[in-house]
Amino acid sequence: MADFRALCAELADYLQGRKDLEYGWPGEDPEQDLLDRARAALAQAEPQGPTDEELHRLWLDLYAFHDGPTSGEVAEIARAVLARWGRPVIEPVPVTERLPGPEDCDAEGRCWWWIVDQPGELPHWIYCTLEVLSWTNFTAWLPHYALPVPQ
Repeated sequence: MADFRALCAELADYLQGRKDLEYGWPGEDPEQDLLDRARAALAQAEPQGPTDEELHRLWLDLYAFHDGPTSGEVAEIARAVLARWGRPVIEPVPVTERLPGPEDCDAEGRCWWWIVDQPGELPHWIYCTLEVLSWTNFTAWLPHYALPVPQ
């Protein structure tokens, strides 16, 4: 089965190219809004983790061994769990590559920024808009959903 995310991204790229050839869109552009929302949805991490039922089946599988699983069998099960439910790491995007677009930010325009060279501070992530960063140095960013937002 084809990777639906890659297929949707390819479709969005194609439609963006076709749309960019058109001229004279007055006012709001509903097609661009739709493309932006589609790209934002594609950028969201897929839900990860086993369901309760899958965990229960795994538990039963572990106890199916008469004397308990060997360390090799536990390692095999762990590899299978990681292969099935492992989460890929979201890589920071260097600001030299590109700045975040609307699809990368939350509703208030915030995303995560890697701040460096602040006197007396260690480099760190900050969750804010680009406008707030005019007073500091930043080298990379992450989409708003990449790290948990402090409550």
